[in-house]
Amino acid sequence: MKRITLKQSLEEFPTYLNIKGMTESTSKAYIGDLKIFKSYMKDNYPSITYIDTIKNFHIISYRNFLVEKIKTKEYKKTTVDRKFDSIKIFFDYLDFYNYIEENFVKDFSFQRFRNITFSESGELVIPRFLEQDEIKLIIDEAKKDRTENKFRDVAILEILRNTGCRRSSIIDLEWKDIDFRKKEILIKHRKSKNWSLIPLNKVLEQALIDYNASLTEHTPNVFNLKKDAFTDMINKYVKKSGLHEEKDFKITAHIFRHSFITFLVKKKMPLEKIAKFTGHKDTRSLEVYTHLVPDDLKDVSDLFN
Repeated sequence: MKRITLKQSLEEFPTYLNIKGMTESTSKAYIGDLKIFKSYMKDNYPSITYIDTIKNFHIISYRNFLVEKIKTKEYKKTTVDRKFDSIKIFFDYLDFYNYIEENFVKDFSFQRFRNITFSESGELVIPRFLEQDEIKLIIDEAKKDRTENKFRDVAILEILRNTGCRRSSIIDLEWKDIDFRKKEILIKHRKSKNWSLIPLNKVLEQALIDYNASLTEHTPNVFNLKKDAFTDMINKYVKKSGLHEEKDFKITAHIFRHSFITFLVKKKMPLEKIAKFTGHKDTRSLEVYTHLVPDDLKDVSDLFN
């Protein structure tokens, strides 16, 4: 393994970016990011000269340094995300030329901050969610409804509860997307421009069958509902359930999505599976939900019994 200094590696790095076909603007941004990393290392770890002496904890420390820049609003969250990407590309380069023994950054979980919110005090804002019994209260109110839209509303709420999809996915849902024979439902994700083929469980299947049977005429779209009417429907049953008075946050359709993901995370469902269900292209945007689940340390404590 050839030893190379941090300074030498940064001089050689642009050539690697050129070989990889990076655009001029992207290369310029990455090189600028690495200059910031070099300055950070010089200020905080002046004894570090050779690149192979950089360890995992140095990168974690640098990450925390950049997070503080978000909190003080010196950097945008998208800027920090890119700076994390530049570190990963940089270590790919080091690994490619055999300047390091192990590319520990390759499997490092860089959390995307563009999907994360910080409070004014700099604390991480955890997504709000409802427990499953609270969601059931809302759906039970819809089942008690005496209007002609009862079966439609129950079906919509069951889709929200059982798939964790966005409002736009429900508005875009067509009858051809539902296969009652194979017991599958195709959820189209407008935001991420992909789709999920989800098994149709018995509860959701029955809700859709009941709604279908209640229709006097059929259209290609399952629900012919505008955004405002959709929101009004959610508000109606939330108010009837009384949960709006108990919670310190507004219960929207997106809260159902947060609740769905949180429930699965608490059940230790792999983030990769959750992402397939919910249409997330990257599991890193789901990592914020893991903060809701305390580490189970009982097995460690039991060793001392």
